[in-house]
Amino acid sequence: LPNYFNFTADWELPFYKASFLPGRLTKGWFLRPILSYRDGQPLIITSRLSRSPNKPGPSGVGDQELVMANYLGGLTEYNPEIVQTAAAGATGSSGKTGNFYFNPNSFVAVPSNGIAGQFTYGTLGRNAFRGPDNINLDVSLAKSIALWNEKSNLEFRSDFFDVLNHAEFGNPSTTITSSTFGQISTTRSEERRVGKECRS
Repeated sequence: LPNYFNFTADWELPFYKASFLPGRLTKGWFLRPILSYRDGQPLIITSRLSRSPNKPGPSGVGDQELVMANYLGGLTEYNPEIVQTAAAGATGSSGKTGNFYFNPNSFVAVPSNGIAGQFTYGTLGRNAFRGPDNINLDVSLAKSIALWNEKSNLEFRSDFFDVLNHAEFGNPSTTITSSTFGQISTTRSEERRVGKECRS
């Protein structure tokens, strides 16, 4: 992942400046955000060639599984939140409706009926493009209260997970022989809950 970013802060809220309120009420408020972002994971699209004695692969030593797909050009990335219909093309996804992340007709499998030396390794290459980015924000709101001549503190804290509460999409299907090729059907399992904690 070329970019992975985490940010956290511990900010004492300036409620104590409100002098017309009791100090025990206005002091000791803290806001603690945790923001994380990462680029999408690399995607690999192979031609899904099966290994067999009479189809030994490009090198003749059984390397069919290393054969990438051929890239036809015209790669278009879609918003997976919007249902799309794949146009007619060479893949099994043609005419299918779903939450596509990329145009499946930009790729085609290398023919599987060749003999040694007649295969190529495909024109796409490894890790040619990436899946969806992921971003998440958690926030804690805390109130610290001094006890026994400030020798001890009591803290009340509320934790808010996944404050943005938006879909974090998983990777699309990269199985070129699948009818869901190019579609996203999973999301990351972000916790959506509010936790409350009292500690001393």
